[in-house]
Amino acid sequence: MNKRASQQTEGKKCPMCGQPGIKVIREDTIFGGVWVENVPFEYCQNCHERFCDLATAQQLEAIADNPAKFAKMIERPVAHVV
Repeated sequence: MNKRASQQTEGKKCPMCGQPGIKVIREDTIFGGVWVENVPFEYCQNCHERFCDLATAQQLEAIADNPAKFAKMIERPVAHVV
């Protein structure tokens, strides 16, 4: 997965471990069998949990439910390590 530039959120605590140190990152991910680019996630630098807000989760669900509406088909070269 491809991680992009991140920004620190001031004083926000992780809902999983309760520690401060949340960064907002943008990352490519696979959701519902669809490759989705530039998804904003909040990332905890302490426990390494990654999560998104409700609006992003709803958008990911909409993409997974109807990928033809949101996605375009592209061909990519794929290599396999043996």
